[in-house]
Amino acid sequence: MALLIVGWPATNHTLSATNSQSRPDGHSMIRSVNFSTPPSTTAKNGLLFMLMNSSDTGLDFINDYPTQSARGKALLPTGLAGNGVCIGDYNADGAPDILLADQSQKNRLYRNLGQWRFEDVTDQAGVGGEGRWSTGATFADIDNDGDLDLYVCTHDDGNLLYINQGDGTFSEEAEARGLAYHGASVMMAFSDYDRDGDLDAYLVNNHGEHGDTAMQVKGLHAKVASGQIKTPFIRDENGQVVDVVPELQNIVQVMRVGREYLILPRAERDRLYRNNGDGSFIDVTDQCGMKDYDFGLSATWWDHNEDGWPDLYVANDFFGADRLYQNNGDGTFTDVINSTIPHTPWFSMGTDIGDLNNDGRIDLMASDMAGTSHYRQKVSMGDMEQNRWFLLGAEPRQYMRNTLYLNTRTNRFMEVANLLGLANSDWTWSVKLNDMDNDGWVDVYLTNGMQRDYFNSDWRNRIRRTDRAKHKDVWLDAPLRRDTNQAYKNLGELRFEIASKQWGLDHHGVSHGAAFGDLDQDGDLDLIVNNFDEPTSVYQNQTTGGNSIVIRLKGTTSNSYGIGTRVEIQTPQGRQVRYLTLSRGYMSADQPVIHFGLGQQLHITQLIIDWPSGHRQAFNNLAANQLYTITEPNTTPLNNKEDKHPERPDPPLYKSAPHRFAIQHKELPYNDFKRQPLLPFKLSRLGPGIAVGDVDRDGDDDIYLGAAAGDIGMIQLNNDGTYRPAHRKQEDPFIHDQDHEDMAPLFLDADSDGDLDLFVVSGGIECDADAESLQDRLYLNNGNGQFIQAAQHHLPTARESGSAAVAGDVDHDGDLDLFVGGRSVPGKYPLAANNQLLINDGGIFTDQTKLIASGLRQSGIVTSALWTDIDGNGWLDLLVTHEWGPIRVYLNHQGTLVDQTPQSGLAQLLGWWTGISGRDLDGDGDIDYVASNFGLNTPYRASKDSPVLLYYGNFDPNQQGQPRILEAIYEHDKLYPWRGKSCSTNAMPFLAPQFKTFDAFAAATLPEIYSPAHLHDALQLAVNTLESVVLINDGSGRFTSHPLPRLAQASPGFGLVLTEVTGDSHSDLYMVQNFFSPQPETGHLDGGLSLLLRGDGHGMFSPMWPDQTGLIVPRDAKGLVTLDLNDDTKPDFVIATNNGPLLGFDHHGSARFLTISLAGRPGNLMATGSRVTVESHGMSNQTAEVYAGGGYLSQSSSTLTFGRGKNNSPYQVTVTWPDGATSTQTIAPQTNAITISQPGQ
Repeated sequence: MALLIVGWPATNHTLSATNSQSRPDGHSMIRSVNFSTPPSTTAKNGLLFMLMNSSDTGLDFINDYPTQSARGKALLPTGLAGNGVCIGDYNADGAPDILLADQSQKNRLYRNLGQWRFEDVTDQAGVGGEGRWSTGATFADIDNDGDLDLYVCTHDDGNLLYINQGDGTFSEEAEARGLAYHGASVMMAFSDYDRDGDLDAYLVNNHGEHGDTAMQVKGLHAKVASGQIKTPFIRDENGQVVDVVPELQNIVQVMRVGREYLILPRAERDRLYRNNGDGSFIDVTDQCGMKDYDFGLSATWWDHNEDGWPDLYVANDFFGADRLYQNNGDGTFTDVINSTIPHTPWFSMGTDIGDLNNDGRIDLMASDMAGTSHYRQKVSMGDMEQNRWFLLGAEPRQYMRNTLYLNTRTNRFMEVANLLGLANSDWTWSVKLNDMDNDGWVDVYLTNGMQRDYFNSDWRNRIRRTDRAKHKDVWLDAPLRRDTNQAYKNLGELRFEIASKQWGLDHHGVSHGAAFGDLDQDGDLDLIVNNFDEPTSVYQNQTTGGNSIVIRLKGTTSNSYGIGTRVEIQTPQGRQVRYLTLSRGYMSADQPVIHFGLGQQLHITQLIIDWPSGHRQAFNNLAANQLYTITEPNTTPLNNKEDKHPERPDPPLYKSAPHRFAIQHKELPYNDFKRQPLLPFKLSRLGPGIAVGDVDRDGDDDIYLGAAAGDIGMIQLNNDGTYRPAHRKQEDPFIHDQDHEDMAPLFLDADSDGDLDLFVVSGGIECDADAESLQDRLYLNNGNGQFIQAAQHHLPTARESGSAAVAGDVDHDGDLDLFVGGRSVPGKYPLAANNQLLINDGGIFTDQTKLIASGLRQSGIVTSALWTDIDGNGWLDLLVTHEWGPIRVYLNHQGTLVDQTPQSGLAQLLGWWTGISGRDLDGDGDIDYVASNFGLNTPYRASKDSPVLLYYGNFDPNQQGQPRILEAIYEHDKLYPWRGKSCSTNAMPFLAPQFKTFDAFAAATLPEIYSPAHLHDALQLAVNTLESVVLINDGSGRFTSHPLPRLAQASPGFGLVLTEVTGDSHSDLYMVQNFFSPQPETGHLDGGLSLLLRGDGHGMFSPMWPDQTGLIVPRDAKGLVTLDLNDDTKPDFVIATNNGPLLGFDHHGSARFLTISLAGRPGNLMATGSRVTVESHGMSNQTAEVYAGGGYLSQSSSTLTFGRGKNNSPYQVTVTWPDGATSTQTIAPQTNAITISQPGQ
């Protein structure tokens, strides 16, 4: 092997290489010479990047768009009006050169002369491509002879392949080598997908000039409707539509949306070319499994599943889904986009890869065109009703915003663009992920702008009113859509801040292609941007504080530039990973080298290189600020083409247990927005809830899964770890309650007869406000797990749309009382339903709210609750979480509940709280709490200074019509409506005459649209906290709060459980996530997979990645319970998903646990409300309470789990019972499970 070092100052280094093979000639040469330019010590103008003057650099390229030509007019609305740029050292003199593509004159090749001087050598090199409409360009060693060749895509002019002759000239050989595709090409992405040592190629195509497909599709629909065409579809033997008939296949394609098949425009098919080994290519598209007829704009090769085989992400514009082609390792690919990614951009444009959180996993970002300002968003929205079908039915879902796919090293990605502040960046073309300031973190650069503002709704309406033949000319009169290019500095821990202006990268105009490279060889990345209709931007990077290394790879068995190589470095700061790929961003390719910023680190502990061939090299103790050239061993790799996952973690802590359950939660279709068109989200899909208890008294836990309206709730009995129905269908007591929407279910001994009965809250909004289906229900157990509905007098008549239910002995009389939370009044959201405090008197529950808890009746929109002894006085207090409100604290003063929220420190934390769970998190003996919230990965932004507001009232100046909802947000201290013109005017027609244009509505503040007097009179609610939080109790009912780690904010949290899963005696947290029910324009909030967080015993948590835990739940998860599914004394989980299956996960870790069950008295069989403390030498004290209900619509097992660590000392267990009595006993260290009976039982 050979390692060549170029650095400064001139020194000699002795380095060691491990786990690698030497070259047969025995040489392992290490040389060091100065870089051409030392790194900057001062930055001119105080900016990170300096825009260079063309008169100084000689790089005088101006992209002069031919607006008046026929092709210029035709392509002006498309991405094909833009051009790319690529960087590479074509003449091997050590200085990277630049190729800029042009559509009107000729491409330009600039030779790098050093010292920021460039020479136009286009004509000498023979790469001008005069007369062709060039689009994307890339340098690549196509014939694998060690020098860089050049491939240039064109639109309908025949693509160009320039083979480097080694003397500064190129020979155009596209036809001879099989790459002279003639069509609407955008970009060629090269990679050695079959790992045979040469570069193969994927060609991204768009729409050719064969007519207006939109009009052709409309005409086709008309012909089908009139019967001129009997059927446009081809069906398989099962009747499933597979394509359109042959005569239509060149212009249209079929897309399935829900149960419907739609006809959509068809673009040119993308192509995959396999290198024959001699630099010639063969089209293998038909054989490889790739079938993409969509409007492609970019493609990026990466190894998403780290199996050593390059996979491909393809970004498609318009309705076509993006593709994630997973390499099967046999020359074929499988599109796994639906099973790996929750949603994609709608109008996907540029893509790039990089490890954004330095966890050793490569992430991917794809761009769209979401506006960065309220005005830009609202003026572009148009009539969203026209595309509602698509927003609700596309698979995967597509939304008009950027996406950032966080690699979890499982078969699922998290999508976190909103969390990182990267979802909205205006009309974005190139995405570039590179460490721009050499601090060791990958930053983000985005090019923006559009030739015309084609999404300006007013201009679009103007066009619709114009004769179709004049449309192109009307658009020519429209102004450029000038946007500001964006740069985001990576702060670490999934945090970014906008740095465009501070870094000098805030060009305002229209920019398409962009490429990074170290043009002055000083160890930082410089930047070239191909702008539309103006000079190219050339930026010198002036990084002053960060160290770096640059690596040039020389393949032997692999392709010559090592494309597809994974490189990892370790430093005292941590690790970083790069994957060398060519096509990055939009129509562009960076210099084919690897760059690492190192911050203040002066040495690299280890450098690991995984070549495509299977070779692995490792080098230790490398100096910073060097250019390393590393040559691959030319021997046969030992692990050729085997899975070369960089690291294999221990087996996951949990494994899915699909065999345990065979039941599903099922929703019936219901349009919540018909009654309240401006709802933020659907209220009909808030369940299901789930409850756990031993209903048949056989010593194991059984389950009740709540049902949606139209279905039947289900009790499942545990039969040696497999669950079966408790009732035959014809005898099912729940069959008569199908019109009820189950919310929280709860097992308790309601009638004090020694078995568990079932209480079920009725909720939902698919009914009138006083509907009988809103009556809660009580089912009595016959002692064997068979239930009958209790007589009506057991419960008060209260037709409220409820949510939470929790049980506790409020009055210390030995039986369990109930708190039932009210959610919202059907059809009148956000008006809250009434709460109930039901006191148990001999199995008869009466509403004593007014008497016992003044003010509790109307606390707000309740989502969850918990009976818990907050202040440790032996009386159960009540915590209640709210939507559009605080977490309220009601302290129990010997049977009377007093609202202590203002004194608790929680009154100002206004959230969309969803769930709450309690346990001692800091080892001080009192109970702390975690509350789930909507998180930070949503389009909403809320703070104490700029809350999200909601108004409810009649805003019609004439006071006609119905009360309506107004959501409002702050931007620069001004209040604006959250919803756009079309939604608002459809719901409130009185707005239409006042706001005739989208511009007028987008520019208006909320008080300019709606009467300030009406806003003042309306109900007003606010949210200023979106993070899920930890609440640390001081023991007296006062709390300090801090947010959970950033990863826990990646999606709305719902069910949550505090228990011990790692066995270290510190309480851990498991939370399920996602929310599929926002209004269609917001779309699914589905970036999470659920999250297990490890507690440190001091109230802090650290996230465990899904590949470590095995807990992968990409569904719309709601209820969550912990119980022991298989009688191994380990904490397992069951998750209830909305309109989906019941999911079970078995704990497969090696940690040891102590489980404690309490046997209470009739009326409180599980000793609900007890507090248990476990103490042992060498371990932290552990304290937990027994709950009947909590989390989100959930009731976990009453058995408590405590970690045993490696402890071999006895345990002292202290129980504070519900009546205030205490008992203490010593347990032998080898004990796994114990049942403790209440004294006097």
